[in-house]
Amino acid sequence: KDILKLQKNIDEDIIRNIKEELYLENIIERFKITNRDSNKLINIIVHYIDPIIMNLKEKYNRVRPYKLEKKIKMYIDPPKHPSYPSGHSTQVYFIAYILSYKYPNNKDKYLEIASKIAKNREYAGVHYSSDTEFGNEIAKILSEKFKSKFMNE
Repeated sequence: KDILKLQKNIDEDIIRNIKEELYLENIIERFKITNRDSNKLINIIVHYIDPIIMNLKEKYNRVRPYKLEKKIKMYIDPPKHPSYPSGHSTQVYFIAYILSYKYPNNKDKYLEIASKIAKNREYAGVHYSSDTEFGNEIAKILSEKFKSKFMNE
């Protein structure tokens, strides 16, 4: 019901953002950071964070919302892996928290960007809000574990 309610308020900007935010490189561009920081984040996410996300998805094996509710409109090709936790949410909040260690004055801005990107996955009909919330919680923990790797590389 929550997703259907969100989708009643969807507009062309949200649809465009949903499509633009499919890939990690496009997501990182939203944070307007240096190429060096971008490359470090991509390396950490691809080699460490994404495998953790996929292990959790396999463990919980939660069905995607559009599979349970046929009224949910799809705005992207549906992902083939389970829903929980949201990988995008985990990635974007991880980016926001990691960057906040290095640039604490921008923390609010980074968290706002992460929140919008994560919420767009709910608009897209591929995640429940609890997927997003769990992704955020995982990102907090992982950012603490990987902050020295990011700061020292």
